Amino acid sequence: MADEIILLDFWPSMFGLRVRVALAEKGLKYEYRQEDLRNKSPLLLEMNPVRKKIPVLVLKK
Repeated sequence: MADEIILLDFWPSMFGLRVRVALAEKGLKYEYRQEDLRNKSPLLLEMNPVRKKIPVLVLKK
């Protein structure tokens, strides 16, 4: 299992809500990072370079 889970999301996103619900049901702790969709973070662009959309789930070991 990953030591760290990071969720890149925009809170009104229904797709991100699905991820948050799934993580909560599994009882997994994660770091939530709110994305500014006009100024996307370098991490978002690195983890999803083709579509550049949210949500993105980053798993680090």
